[in-house]
Amino acid sequence: MKKIDFYTFIEIMECDVVQKNACIEISFCLDASLEYSFSWLGKTINPETGRALFWYRLVADGSQSYDFDSLQEFISTPIIVNKCLEVFTIINGKPQHITWQLN
Repeated sequence: MKKIDFYTFIEIMECDVVQKNACIEISFCLDASLEYSFSWLGKTINPETGRALFWYRLVADGSQSYDFDSLQEFISTPIIVNKCLEVFTIINGKPQHITWQLN
């Protein structure tokens, strides 16, 4: 699977899906993880509010699905347990990342 850098990822996720009446879907995997070998994330229009909705669908059956109202919340909330996870955040307008072991 091709990897993109964080700056490219942020550029993609900052696309105004509401104005363009579009959605973003990206498949991803966690290296060396069978459980998360085919996961999805994206951004779409929330049909209830008409605003952007950021989301993760970690497993095919939908049992590990998470929705967020903002890009900051989307990239900084830990969603995967018992894995080493890089969580991204924006500090003073610049993307930063933090890596830690989740329990």
